[in-house]
Amino acid sequence: INPSAKIIGTPWSPPGWMKTTGSMIGGNLKPEAYAPLANYFVKYIQAYQAQGLTVNYLTVQNEPLFIPTGYPGMGMAPSEQASFIKDNLGPALVASHLNTKILAYDHNWDAFNYPETVLADGAAAQYVSGVAWHWYGGDPNAQTRGHNEYPGNDAFITEASGGGWQGSD
Repeated sequence: INPSAKIIGTPWSPPGWMKTTGSMIGGNLKPEAYAPLANYFVKYIQAYQAQGLTVNYLTVQNEPLFIPTGYPGMGMAPSEQASFIKDNLGPALVASHLNTKILAYDHNWDAFNYPETVLADGAAAQYVSGVAWHWYGGDPNAQTRGHNEYPGNDAFITEASGGGWQGSD
């Protein structure tokens, strides 16, 4: 319908067997699941391609600093995200000849140190084209800081909504 639309793939949880809880709810990614998860991403992108759709961007984990207790989600420290990107996801995309770009972080403005940690790791940063932001907490000037420190990287608002759950924002 709109060939100029872009697709950003953002997972809330990998399969439970990849996580420390054994469930899609809670937990963290097991180190031995890094390569299998990277392969899941590759298969996901290839499945969309087979249907004529391009996945333009990926984030590694939606809201990596929030581990929900009542629905799928997963915690992921910035150093874990950097390791996953540099040792698994980035190389898997390259080896599969996929042009999908990786966006770091995918959470609120209030933790600039998270994307900064990922982008400061040169081996991870070579695979990262930008940062995904949510607007639920912190100061939007975090995006300005990100642009000033990493001017070649993109910035996207990947989640923004309102409602009673959000308070006065």
